[in-house]
Amino acid sequence: MFGQRMLIPALALSLLGASCASTPWPRGGVMVQTEHGVEQGVSTPYGVLFLGKTASAGPCEIVTFFGDGPSIESGRIRNISDQLYQVEVDLRIPTSEVSFTYPSEGDDLILGVSDGSSTQFYNTRIVNDATVRGTAVEMPGGLTMPAAAGAPLFRREDGRYRVVGLVSGVARYETANGKREVLTYLGPRDLVPAAMFDRERQRPRPQVHREDSIR
Repeated sequence: MFGQRMLIPALALSLLGASCASTPWPRGGVMVQTEHGVEQGVSTPYGVLFLGKTASAGPCEIVTFFGDGPSIESGRIRNISDQLYQVEVDLRIPTSEVSFTYPSEGDDLILGVSDGSSTQFYNTRIVNDATVRGTAVEMPGGLTMPAAAGAPLFRREDGRYRVVGLVSGVARYETANGKREVLTYLGPRDLVPAAMFDRERQRPRPQVHREDSIR
């Protein structure tokens, strides 16, 4: 059922993520706090990815979740494409793999939205409409778009959840049954620059360790 919301405490989610590589729930969702506001984002092997709606450069902080609850970590914003931005943080934090295969209409997708203390998960699917086919998902009930900007969209693959997109906006259009509102998203093609950006990431870097960080 579209719009069904699942509320999972951030602490429980982070404990699941820290205990094994393949988890029953999506992981890696973060909040990016910039000088001008707060956005959703997701931590991946290519850094923390977000839309840069509130800031496109400069320092920022991210709220991530370890076993002891929310943690604020410092980072710096870098532009990697005309739609996508990256935050590099020194500390190893929970991440989600990225899928570069587009979801299909039959896939069950999960949208993760964090508020700094908990993560809400919404079931959704690709919109089956020629007007926006392949570029939008169903609007879950109870979701407000400002809070969801940049939120990660997950699909379960090979026993784990991988990121297949980031919510980018709302599309409204007329149908035979009246007006319809759906969520647009940046898909796998838009996430490719993250994997190609900054080849220096492959070079050895000093690791910052903390007792509550991911091992």
